[in-house]
Amino acid sequence: MPQFSKIKNSFFSRFSALKNIPEKARIAIIVSAAAVIVLLAVVITVLIITGNNVEKNSVLVYQKGDSTVIRINDKELILNESGADGFKTENKEKRVYYTVPSEYDDELFDLYYVGIEKGEITEPIIIDFAVEKDFDIANGKVYYRKYSSESRSDEGCICDIESNKITEFSTNVDEIFVMGEEGVYFTKMHGDNKVLYSFFEDTPKEISRNIIEIRSFGKADKPHLFYESKPVPSKNSTELYIVYGSSAPELICDNAAQIMYDEYVEGGNLYYFTSSQESVSWSYVISDNFAESDKTMTKPNRLDYFDLFGVTEAYNKAYVAYQDKLIRDEIRQELDAVVAKGDFAVPVYTAFAYNGESVARIAQDVDPARVYAVAPKGTPKIVYEMTAVKAEKTDMATLSGIAARSGMDEVITYAVNIVSESVESKGMAIALGKSGGSVNYELKDYDKSRTQFRFSENGNILFGIVKDTVGNRSTLYVTDVTENVSDKKTVSSGISSFDTQKDSVVYLKTDDGKSTGDIFSFDGKETSKISNAAVDFSVDSNDCIYVFKDYNGFYNEPLADYYAYDDGEEVVAGENVIISTLKGRADGSSAFIENRDGETVLRIYSKGKTTDICQGATNIILFN
Repeated sequence: MPQFSKIKNSFFSRFSALKNIPEKARIAIIVSAAAVIVLLAVVITVLIITGNNVEKNSVLVYQKGDSTVIRINDKELILNESGADGFKTENKEKRVYYTVPSEYDDELFDLYYVGIEKGEITEPIIIDFAVEKDFDIANGKVYYRKYSSESRSDEGCICDIESNKITEFSTNVDEIFVMGEEGVYFTKMHGDNKVLYSFFEDTPKEISRNIIEIRSFGKADKPHLFYESKPVPSKNSTELYIVYGSSAPELICDNAAQIMYDEYVEGGNLYYFTSSQESVSWSYVISDNFAESDKTMTKPNRLDYFDLFGVTEAYNKAYVAYQDKLIRDEIRQELDAVVAKGDFAVPVYTAFAYNGESVARIAQDVDPARVYAVAPKGTPKIVYEMTAVKAEKTDMATLSGIAARSGMDEVITYAVNIVSESVESKGMAIALGKSGGSVNYELKDYDKSRTQFRFSENGNILFGIVKDTVGNRSTLYVTDVTENVSDKKTVSSGISSFDTQKDSVVYLKTDDGKSTGDIFSFDGKETSKISNAAVDFSVDSNDCIYVFKDYNGFYNEPLADYYAYDDGEEVVAGENVIISTLKGRADGSSAFIENRDGETVLRIYSKGKTTDICQGATNIILFN
């Protein structure tokens, strides 16, 4: 504060001379001076807050030796409980939740939290004893399962932290899916049948039976979940639904064969596939000439074949035929299991996409295993391999013969090879699911064995990264797919690594024989240089770019100088950073551990400033 002290002394020395100035002028000067003082106070306060913002606005959990430390804002607490795990926090509330092995049951856990009260961090506060390890939090409420010796099952529980009230909403709870502020969905097992329920009011409500898959997006702006049910167990397809909050479920598809959940982005396109016939993935290639007769064949009754001379030859033939039928049934069952696992498929599926409001058909005669990229948002699009199938290359009689000679494993190996050999490639294509119908465009001059395809997040740009035939470098191509599909254009060669960032591709360009190079970002139209002399980079889930330079090793841990790409500028964030410890958050801040001559230092970077937190940290568990 020395500079402010000088300003203050200078101002008040001038203020003492005001007595020689006329009264009206003195009043005007005093008012102006008061405004200056207020302005200076505001500026200084802002500077102080900004300077300490990195420490005053974060939740950090880290390990230091054998201890676990929780840091909220600039306050710290060393946990005495051993085995603390599962740390979670909310952006809204400065609380940290975690579990420790229970004192009451070796297989269960005690659930705790710590928070900030009157500017100080609290001691650990128990929420409940002897609970299952998985739990979730939303808006100051904790959702978990607690074993009940009375019902001999897990009870579903909600703890409101503010009111310190626990609500038990159901027994026999298998899974819990939190839907933001509104409530929860949960499953219960009725024998082998998984049943989905909702709890948004006073009483749980049954939603659907025969559940086989659930994917929840409870923290989305519009909380929702997808679920699949299978009312007819013998069918290979499922019914696919979406449900928003407490609204009624909406049927998306009644015969879904495969669903690309892992490619789904909240608010974007969910891709799925249907087929027109059961077990099509093997019966299209392997003719089942016994299918109809085997449906009606039953086990022969000895009494139906008995005469004065005992059991007839006809019974023996019927019994052998029935045993052969059982072998064929087992073959069908095993082939269906292989199909369900996705070990082989043929291109007789139709691709669809659901965008939250409507369904678009994208392409027919598609093999889901040969879909190489999908557009996350915007008009649904897929890159896939066009193929043709040479049908009925073998039959059930051949498989039965192999089963009799060599066993079921040989049958499956033979069948998988036959199906694989029956598919012929016809080249790469991109399909667009438009409102007026789907459109197919051929993607020429792409070798699928050397190419990785990525769409921009909005789906308007297709990036093709093709590995060179010699060396470890690649070439980046771009195709505009906004309305139609343009010819591909070369962007850059000599690429050693790449990643996507929303609607751009970020890549490291190096020369052969060199380990360092320049990092660029290409948005489909223009190329921007981000960094030079870099050894590597990464793009995190928040689309923040981390650049690494001057790589070296330390006890098998990669170390590098860490640069943040902040507001279009490269900023030095840390030196000799243990790369595996780096954790970022949505505002671009990051926490990491540096190595300084064998000593570790935990640091936080935020908005151009890096702050030391402590020495001796060994791992960062949570940063938010």
